[in-house]
Amino acid sequence: MVMTERNEKLKAPKSPAQRAAADAIKELRDSGALDGLFAKIDAGTMQLTGEGGFVPGLIKAALERGLQAELTEHLATTRATPKPGSTRIREMERP
Repeated sequence: MVMTERNEKLKAPKSPAQRAAADAIKELRDSGALDGLFAKIDAGTMQLTGEGGFVPGLIKAALERGLQAELTEHLATTRATPKPGSTRIREMERP
């Protein structure tokens, strides 16, 4: 299938975040990192979608990482800037 210049422009990522995602996918593809993954999927030894699949697992890992970062930031902010008279902070600091 021949791609026209117009089709390429329509498929081109529009935002910086989309361009970054497209670049990351290209890097994975060019490095061969995706070859092993696709070989497992083709062989039936790994499921791509559905319960226990690679895509849901990847989404879960990304969400957990984001939540951990949020929690870390929240706790760091809470400890760094206690509210005056806050008994909760004082209780946490007691031995």
